Amino acid sequence: MADESASDGGKQSRKGLVTVLVAVVGLALAAAGGAAFLVLTDGKTGEAKADKKPASLSADQVYYQPVPQMIVGLDGPGHDRVQLHVSLEVASQAAKSEVKRMSPRIMDAFRQHLSDLTPGEMDGEAGTKKLRQALLKRARAATQEAEVHGLLFRKLVVH
Repeated sequence: MADESASDGGKQSRKGLVTVLVAVVGLALAAAGGAAFLVLTDGKTGEAKADKKPASLSADQVYYQPVPQMIVGLDGPGHDRVQLHVSLEVASQAAKSEVKRMSPRIMDAFRQHLSDLTPGEMDGEAGTKKLRQALLKRARAATQEAEVHGLLFRKLVVH
């Protein structure tokens, strides 16, 4: 009889120990998740830090450097072409000069990308947004010295 009560007490203490361990592990996971949230986001809106745009520049800090207009043949069965004229947004006069100096390299990167596109890939708002992101990425890669903050379409015609 003493053995039965001792084994019941042992089972209860094991159940209690398992419950405490599960609670501790659960709290540790919740704390780790919270820490990851704070590290990977801004902690308020839940937007990932990597998705945030650079801080907007004040009007006196913004310079625009036009990239020479270009006409590029598009991929596909037709003889479609895109006429493109953009300006790059930079934060300083030095960056503007760097963009101007590197414009042949920027134009080459743009031509390479545009010649691989079909007219359908530039359709609508989503196509234009995707094109802007791709060209901005190439402009930044071509001008590693200059901080390029944005790309503005001055002219975008597919014909």
